[in-house]
Amino acid sequence: MSHRKDQPTFSDISLWFKKPLLPEDSFYVKFNKWSLANIKDDMFASMYSSSGMGRPSNPPSLMASVLLLMLYDKVSDREAEERAKFDLRWKVALELPMDEAGFDFTSLCKFRTAIIVNDKISVVFDKIIKMAIEAEILPKDLEQVIDSTSVMGAGAVQDTYTLIQKAMRKVIKTTKRFPQVRKLTASFKQDYLKKGKPEINWDSKEERKKMLKELVSDANSLIEALKENDLNKWEQEAADMLSQVAYQDIEINDQQEPEIRQGVAKDRIISIADSEMRHGHKTSKGLFNGYKDTILEDPHAEIITSVAVSEGNKHDAEVINEVLNGAKSIGISTTQLTGDTAYGSAETRLALQGEQIKVIAPVANPSNKGLFPKSQFTINLDKFSCQCPNQYVTRLCTRDRITKAIKSFRFPEEVCQSCPLRPLCTNSKHGRVVSVHQHEAVLQEAREYQMTREFQDKYRLRPIVERKIAELKHHGLGKARYRGKAKVLFQLTWTSAVVNLKRLFRMSDNNYALAKTLGLCTPI
Repeated sequence: MSHRKDQPTFSDISLWFKKPLLPEDSFYVKFNKWSLANIKDDMFASMYSSSGMGRPSNPPSLMASVLLLMLYDKVSDREAEERAKFDLRWKVALELPMDEAGFDFTSLCKFRTAIIVNDKISVVFDKIIKMAIEAEILPKDLEQVIDSTSVMGAGAVQDTYTLIQKAMRKVIKTTKRFPQVRKLTASFKQDYLKKGKPEINWDSKEERKKMLKELVSDANSLIEALKENDLNKWEQEAADMLSQVAYQDIEINDQQEPEIRQGVAKDRIISIADSEMRHGHKTSKGLFNGYKDTILEDPHAEIITSVAVSEGNKHDAEVINEVLNGAKSIGISTTQLTGDTAYGSAETRLALQGEQIKVIAPVANPSNKGLFPKSQFTINLDKFSCQCPNQYVTRLCTRDRITKAIKSFRFPEEVCQSCPLRPLCTNSKHGRVVSVHQHEAVLQEAREYQMTREFQDKYRLRPIVERKIAELKHHGLGKARYRGKAKVLFQLTWTSAVVNLKRLFRMSDNNYALAKTLGLCTPI
């Protein structure tokens, strides 16, 4: 592992100009002071061989600093190489000599991969958070806000034909060491190693049907052949992917022929290039293909304290424990969690209540297609009754056969038929039915609380996290730079580190203790 040299030379950038190139409050100047004081080669020592053999590497502290600057300026690996050579702002930030050629851009990819493989994704982010705690910018017990945002995946979304074809190609390439695979491949009518779609008339239903039958048949044959062999990790992953894409969109019709199923499979693979991407949506119209990034933030200091990445089809609330545990691992305890309706379910409230965390989130209130929502009905669990907007009270209900808990209330057909509010309440030929949640009491308490002034005052902090997400997207977070969940997490974590640095640098202008902790000044 190479180390950065501290010995000044004639080519040092600070000796070439009588006046400083950049003002003292420039991000690049502050980044220079902070990174030299805090990003050390030893932080990444476990990624390198201790034998000292092999070609010397670029200093890891330099590579880490470059990765942060890349996200700050939204540049690619190749452009980062150019900036390190010719951009004086980067020369200042990285403290590179004027005659320093920098590095080859391919080394950034290798360094990034090493960070992920060696579980070093959060090393810089965690260090920044610990510095904020040390400077008393972040208390250890926090009232935090949470939100998620969609991230467009870097892999191309593909149709069923292309998915099977590309999965076949990957398996054939990966398992070509087996004689059975080579023999079977030679018998296929289609050359799966040839790039591009098969040359058929795609406007013809019959030709598409014939092609689908051939693809499914070949996939089945290859999957069966592989069952007889002892596969390594990479071969097994390729085979598993082929098994999923060959069947996820296919159903067998009455003629025992494969055809494309209507609808979308629950956990459908949508890209061979990035098999972890998924169809997702943030709203009924906001559809996307990729991932969801979730951030946890202290709304007072406006510092991101934890992050997580999930597949696009996962519900927002499924990563709550992950982000809370991430904050806890670096010494931050959450006492209150504020979020939108995605975090306001009864299950979430009960789970966090057990962790002594108060939830500040509205209860979801579906519009019921323009008709009266459930919130317009008064459910009395003690009296086993439900009152409608027209003041009629019913005790007709259905119960769970085992627990005897009420599942829904039903209003009599004759009452609803004569009700003047019927056009605003139900389109059913029968009476209106109001469902009852298994934790209805929890939801009722939450609905009552969200009408209070205390809730409104606390909930005003939630938009702060939306502004932070907008800032992250300004630095390129809206689209994944890389393929795979681990690399998307790297992008989120290191972009969050950059955004936190920006915030701390601004705060340090009026906070000497913070500036000292960050290494931006020397003790008086």
